[in-house]
Amino acid sequence: MMRFTKPLLLAFAGWALMSCADIAAPSRGNAYEWRRLLSSGTGVDTFSFHWSTSDLPVKYWAEDSLNLPLHVQHGIDQWEALFLYGEYKGVVVTDSNTADVIVMTGIAP
Repeated sequence: MMRFTKPLLLAFAGWALMSCADIAAPSRGNAYEWRRLLSSGTGVDTFSFHWSTSDLPVKYWAEDSLNLPLHVQHGIDQWEALFLYGEYKGVVVTDSNTADVIVMTGIAP
């Protein structure tokens, strides 16, 4: 019985060491392919779902009501944290004329 325990223990130790070969976080240097390739009747089409680099950061203006600018900033921070390679950046601006997105409460003053 003792004869089988040592090889089994060595095999388990080897398996454990091999399973921990790549414990580091993935490198975020190279961006992944952001296009979704779809088949169409005329061939392959792409479905783009990203903000182009020239459009970043996306500018938000939030109505100064119900602490809305703080909530919008929190939402932007949450979205930025979801993207691994910095595909999305957003900022809250003070002038609604320069904003790409306008956020309002919908409550009449």
